[in-house]
Amino acid sequence: MEPVDYTTRLRYFEKAADKYCVKPQLRELVQFDFHNLKTEFLPRRNDIILCRNVMIYFDEAEQKRLIDKFWNCLNPGGYLFVGHAESLFGLTKRFKMVHENNGTAYQRLEVGS
Repeated sequence: MEPVDYTTRLRYFEKAADKYCVKPQLRELVQFDFHNLKTEFLPRRNDIILCRNVMIYFDEAEQKRLIDKFWNCLNPGGYLFVGHAESLFGLTKRFKMVHENNGTAYQRLEVGS
């Protein structure tokens, strides 16, 4: 939690002994779920999708299909987080890479295919 500024910590987290927990009001806004990415319909209107270290097990055609599925499930300007060993480079132009605080994410674009 060191890089998280004090105001953000107070607003979104509760300290419990030597750990921090997300406040219940924030946790209620987040949907945690597991899905079969090869066949299952994914929920729409997401601000963030975390799919880390999964696409590396799919061939390129399946990766492209999955990236399109994620694009369709994200709100405009939403973010897709993939694993450090994964990249959307050469697979799509529907996302742009965003770097912040040593992290990498892909933001949904409204143009391109």
